[in-house]
Parts: sequence; structure tokens; C-alpha cells
Amino acid sequence: MAAPKLAHQEPTKTSNTPPPDSPDDPHPQAQGPHGGFMVDCPYFITVEEAMAICRKSPPQVEVESLPIWESTGRILAEDLASKVDDPPFDNSSMDGFACRFDSDATYPLTLTIVGMQAATGANKPLTVGYGQAARIMTGAPMPPGTDAILPIEQCQVDQDNVTLFEAPKPHFVRRQGKTSNTGTSLSSKGNNSLHRG
Repeated sequence: MAAPKLAHQEPTKTSNTPPPDSPDDPHPQAQGPHGGFMVDCPYFITVEEAMAICRKSPPQVEVESLPIWESTGRILAEDLASKVDDPPFDNSSMDGFACRFDSDATYPLTLTIVGMQAATGANKPLTVGYGQAARIMTGAPMPPGTDAILPIEQCQVDQDNVTLFEAPKPHFVRRQGKTSNTGTSLSSKGNNSLHRG
């Protein structure tokens, strides 16, 4: 993901020189955050006067680009959009068997095992037809011809066959882009959402 652009606020500037007519050792309340003296700020002022002073000196904000891992606690200067689909492809959320959902099937149902789909990305081309199933691992891509998963706990394997004791579940398939699509806004300008958690 590209580095997000973030707003950066410069610290309040102070003067190390006491203002005119000030004693050499002014009240601590007149000192700035780094030991300098707050220029043109009387010792006692009303809340309204304080707000007026603040409005005269708005924070100076600059925009900078940082790696995402260095952006904790920063403010987004622009919308942060996803660069990829998440997940990047249809995949299984369970260890089990992938097959084609058939609303007319009765169970138990025995299917022929035609291969395996691992989550390593090194799978051989595999297409699953009617009456067939593929062994699949969590996170592995769904092979063509499948749209449902039955967890391994509801299956019984006998050499090249697998018996499904109940219908496979389409909701065990995590669809491509279910979390976010390419271009989807993940966070909006002005949000302080880059936090640890």
C-alpha cells in the first residue's frame, strides 16, 4: 500500500527574549512550553480573549508522506483508498471439501476427490465437475466449478472418495472484495484512524 499523506502540525513558536517591560524572572505561567516567553500574552485574560488570540495564530499544518507503519496517531490529509481487493480472490474459510452446491441432493452424499487446493499459491490447475469434490485448506482459492464448502468434521474420507454428511455451505466461501474493493475508501480525510489495535 502506498504511503498515506498525513497532516503535520508545527510546535508553537516562542521567544527566548523576555517581552518589553518584563522582569528577568517572569512568572512561570508566562513561559512557553520550551522555556521561552509567550509574546504579547498578558498574565490574566478572559476565555474569550484567549480564544481570540488562538484564532490569530492558527496551527501551521504541512502534508507529508509516511510509510503506513510510521503513521500511528497521525491525521489523514486525504482519503485513504484501498489499492487491492480484500480478499484478492474467492477462498475457503474452512478446512474441508469444496464442491458444487446442489439443492436437490440428499445426504449422506459420496463424491469423487479430484485434487487438493492449498493456501500456498502453488496449486495445479483444477476444475471440479458434477459429482466431484476437492480437498481444500483455509485461505486456499476456490477451484473453478465449486461454490460451497463442507468442513472436514462433517466428512468421511475413503481413499479417493469423500462422503458428505450434510449439505455444503456457500457461506463458508469468502468472496473476492468482501472486505474492501480496489478504490474503496478505507478512511476519510481528517480521521485519526491510524492507531494500534
